[in-house]
Amino acid sequence: MVTLPQVSASNAQIPSSLPKDLVAVFVGATNGIGETTLREFARFTKGLAPKVFFVGRVQEAGERIARECKALNADGEFTFIKADVGLLKGVDEVCEKVKGSVGSGGVNLLWLSQGTLQTGVDTEEGLHLPSAVAMYGRQRFLVNLLPLLQKATGLRRVVSCFVGTKEGPIDMNNIQGRGLGPSKMIAFRGHGASMTTLSMEHLAKQYPTVSFIHDFPGPVKSGIGRGPGWALLIMRSLASIVGPMFNIPLEESGQRHVYLCTSARYPAKVDEKASAVPLGGEILIAKGTDGLVGSGVYTVDEHCESGDEKVDALLAGLRKDGLTEKVWQNAEDEFVRITGRAKI
Repeated sequence: MVTLPQVSASNAQIPSSLPKDLVAVFVGATNGIGETTLREFARFTKGLAPKVFFVGRVQEAGERIARECKALNADGEFTFIKADVGLLKGVDEVCEKVKGSVGSGGVNLLWLSQGTLQTGVDTEEGLHLPSAVAMYGRQRFLVNLLPLLQKATGLRRVVSCFVGTKEGPIDMNNIQGRGLGPSKMIAFRGHGASMTTLSMEHLAKQYPTVSFIHDFPGPVKSGIGRGPGWALLIMRSLASIVGPMFNIPLEESGQRHVYLCTSARYPAKVDEKASAVPLGGEILIAKGTDGLVGSGVYTVDEHCESGDEKVDALLAGLRKDGLTEKVWQNAEDEFVRITGRAKI
């Protein structure tokens, strides 16, 4: 377990370890874990003049958070992009805006935390809403922005805050989880976890100088349970009663996620010209999803620790069965069906 004091000590080194003018993109950053992580990132990058794009659906929240981040980091630039990232066309619009703003430069960090537990609803693009937001939307951000991450000098990292270390079997006959209520969708999380991790492994082969982290935040109060319906109302009511006994404080979660975004514990497979906060104390480089130390793709838990041997064995079995290729082919098929192209 990486302790909170170790996390704090690492984060305190960010201004002296990372290059100035960092460029970061935060998706799902106007509530809960994403908002807190963005705010902590602003605080710890004081003096580095970061340029941050953050994405959400509510204009008022975006304007408020931009002001708060600016108050924490006067030299930083915090640009809110209003978008519905449950639609691939919305994802593409965001990525086009980012590409236009950075010009010939690159992106150092891509943070993804969008998600919903609202089920039984399809988007206008014909995707089941929870899968559109948490799986296809994330995959589309990755394939669109990875060329910019590869161009960046210094830090080059993707952090997808979802259900890392909870990988399980993949159901290719119901890849979008249709017909499942909220309770079964939670049980279905192993499917989504493996889809996310295998997608990262597929892309890491093409972008070996970028490091990829899929993490599980643990029990944290967030906005993922928002939405209409009695099932979600009951879940929110239970969470309000039980949550305080088990929840990780939002501030701690934000600090741990800034650590994941910046620590040298999670290097790319080919770490040329990358920079990150040096390891300290007894902290060692993490084990990747292939069971090898420092191999570029990591699935980690709420304590910033890699998945155990059981997770390694499950992922190895999925790879052996060709699921990496099948998962990505499904994503590309949907991309082409909806947008007419595999990426922007």
